[in-house]
Amino acid sequence: MSISPPAARSAENRESGLDALRGLAALSVVVLHLVVLCLGTSYPEYSWWDRLIPVLDRTPISLIWAGHQAVLLFFILSGFALYRMLETCDMSYSHYVVRRVFRLWPPYVAALAFAGGSIALLGSRHFDQLSGWMNMFLGKSVTCEDVLLHLTMVADFDVTKLNPVIWSLIHEMRMSLVFPPIYLLLRRFGGSVVLTASFIVAAGVVAHAHWMAMPIGATAVRNTFVLQFCFVGGAVIAQSRNSIVDLYGRIPQGTRWLLALGALVLYSDCLPVIGRTDILDLFRVDIAREFGVLGVVAGATWIVISAISSPALKAVLSVRPLLELGRLSYSLYLFHYVILLGTLNAVGASSLLRVVLVALPLSFLVAFLANRLIEEPSNLLGRKLVSWQRSRSKPAAEATIS
Repeated sequence: MSISPPAARSAENRESGLDALRGLAALSVVVLHLVVLCLGTSYPEYSWWDRLIPVLDRTPISLIWAGHQAVLLFFILSGFALYRMLETCDMSYSHYVVRRVFRLWPPYVAALAFAGGSIALLGSRHFDQLSGWMNMFLGKSVTCEDVLLHLTMVADFDVTKLNPVIWSLIHEMRMSLVFPPIYLLLRRFGGSVVLTASFIVAAGVVAHAHWMAMPIGATAVRNTFVLQFCFVGGAVIAQSRNSIVDLYGRIPQGTRWLLALGALVLYSDCLPVIGRTDILDLFRVDIAREFGVLGVVAGATWIVISAISSPALKAVLSVRPLLELGRLSYSLYLFHYVILLGTLNAVGASSLLRVVLVALPLSFLVAFLANRLIEEPSNLLGRKLVSWQRSRSKPAAEATIS
């Protein structure tokens, strides 16, 4: 049984500008982790950093290290991409799952293996000179149970032991597996109905967490029920793409600039009252922060809309370096923090500048190799397996008909 309706079956049409946008978002995650490395240390020479960054974090300059916001942008982009994938490809649910698993899981496992190898070779220890945040991911012991839970890519487990950034990929995989029913609901009931229902579910989970005074853990299933709103939002943009582009074209140029400025301010999460209390704060559970997160989602949504509608922005996002950055984004996201921690364990915390100067280029080098040697081959293998499954099922179907 095919997921895609017959009228929607056509060649895949990727928005390359959105890939570039994903690359910029991944880069902001890398910058965030490099910035945080030098925060809250006991080194007097970094005291100026502790004073400067909190001030800049209240301004749109913080877009440079908007790593937490980038994760929400990732989810919106994923919802867009998954909808387009189902809309433009004729595939069954099993074919869809094969493609998604081979797209996400092999690079994910490779990054886990890289993290395990780094810990085995270089060790992992606490550094008294560094902040509590950095030490949260150092000196951890890893058990066989931890490894098995990590390998599932859908379980709820402690992500701080091997590669902290993978928390978002747990939600990515969960949502990938349940996205086809969401796609069918969108086709049946339309974007406004499904998006409203999605918001009610997310708001209900957050309200319940407030009522019960429960933290929403990084990989908790209830967190997926909150974050699904971003995926559905991205899917609605994809479903209404033509109407959105047409409407955007009728907005006066001056109004577009104002909307873009407002979107960047919301996305930077620097507004008073609802802004972050510190650079690492995005998912604090209180009412003010929920409005702040909604502001980030609203800003990210307009950024995506602009990326598919604005000729000027599409031209900027089509330059080769940004497209290459987009191509490396998944591997860069997966490997950079493991490399940062490994470099820290290798050279020590006596010179954080040296750690940054080693870890940053090494992250891009490993991302490039992982993309070429693991990510792209595994993605291609998934496509070939689907083609092979189709070739086997055709003769069987023809024999049944005859």
